[in-house]
Amino acid sequence: MHRDFEIIYDFLALRDQHVQKCDLIIGFGHFDLRIPDKCAQLYQQNVASRMLFTGGIGAGSAGFKHPEAVEFKNQLPEDIPPGHILLESKSTNTSQNIEFSLLELKKNWPDLDIHANNAKIIAVATPVRQRRVYQTLIKYFPAATICNQPPGSDFKTDQELFIANGEHIEATILGEMERLIDYPAKGWIKSVEIPAAVMNAYLFLKKNIKS
Repeated sequence: MHRDFEIIYDFLALRDQHVQKCDLIIGFGHFDLRIPDKCAQLYQQNVASRMLFTGGIGAGSAGFKHPEAVEFKNQLPEDIPPGHILLESKSTNTSQNIEFSLLELKKNWPDLDIHANNAKIIAVATPVRQRRVYQTLIKYFPAATICNQPPGSDFKTDQELFIANGEHIEATILGEMERLIDYPAKGWIKSVEIPAAVMNAYLFLKKNIKS
């Protein structure tokens, strides 16, 4: 079963190898504090001059005492100017992350139009969520270019991270697959072609974990 989870994990942890200069870095809320670290690294590499953190208190917040976006900001190096950081701290799911972030962007950075044909966004999410974040973003912003940059990791490392936060990555992986399969019909994400090896691993795990 371990190998089957790894197969699905590698599919979910979508990553683009080449990073080009972008208009905005978006860090999607989670208990994974490698997300703001990755955003800060990209910022310091001059990949983008503005970043937005989105996330309130939700299922992926673990033991956070503050909204995920606030915890992310608190993780940043002090030399990043506050005016280059925007927070959205009320959302509790991926669709709300985007919808509520749009409101904050329009209010605070009206010059930044991420619906535009030439808009470029870097998305940073915990690896197992990156694929669904991407499918959601291209549903909302079909004209924009989305670059996927989750924190570098692997299944075993993330398994340990989840355990340390009182969570089980195996359940999260199966849940992410269910959403990728079910959400397109609800209009929440753009559909994605799932490779046969990934689907077979998912069906095997779903059958055997329930039995």
